[in-house]
Amino acid sequence: MSDLRLADVRVGQGRALSPVLSALFIAPIMKLFKLQAIRLGSTLLSYVDDGTAVTQSKSLDNNNAVLKQAYAILFVLFAALGLVLEHDKTELFHFDRSHSNHNLPLDLGYAPYTGDRLLTANTYWRYLGFYFNQKLLFTEHVWYYTTKSFSTVQAIGMLGNSMRGLPPMEKRLLYRACILPIATYGFRLWFFEGAKNKTAFKILTQMQHKAALWITGASYPCFYI
Repeated sequence: MSDLRLADVRVGQGRALSPVLSALFIAPIMKLFKLQAIRLGSTLLSYVDDGTAVTQSKSLDNNNAVLKQAYAILFVLFAALGLVLEHDKTELFHFDRSHSNHNLPLDLGYAPYTGDRLLTANTYWRYLGFYFNQKLLFTEHVWYYTTKSFSTVQAIGMLGNSMRGLPPMEKRLLYRACILPIATYGFRLWFFEGAKNKTAFKILTQMQHKAALWITGASYPCFYI
């Protein structure tokens, strides 16, 4: 309600005001993008300052052509509001149901991803803690979090063995509270009826086997005479 005033105080990332200001700036951009990109069939998703332009068609060539036009619209809108798009932080990912491993690069139209230096599509896409591959198989996602769980199991081994330290009941409680949630992070995305989970279960079984050895003390045999 007051008169306009200069505000040269920076709001760092992670501050409570940062996501609020981001939403105030990005919300009108999303509205204008929807109006201008409706002819392209492209949509815009945003989580705070992490935006994703999405398009779908029957070929990756068509997708790339639409994405290039959508990015150009975003660049103009951001520039009009005094915001900057960091082109070098742009990522490309294709979902492809075909049996090929074709991963078409994209000429973004802005440096550094133009001309001879194209934007290469990622093999895996990490978004909000989830790992996707082209076929929407979550082997990479399960492998990442299972490996993280493996590392945790190795680290907590110092808390007890068959001779000293935590008793088995407390080890089990520690496993269920601190390790199992890591290993099963996002499992509702890939664990459902009819899904092919053989590889994912194999990785999880190996991790749980290692944890069971630690909990029971079976990996530390003790001999009595």
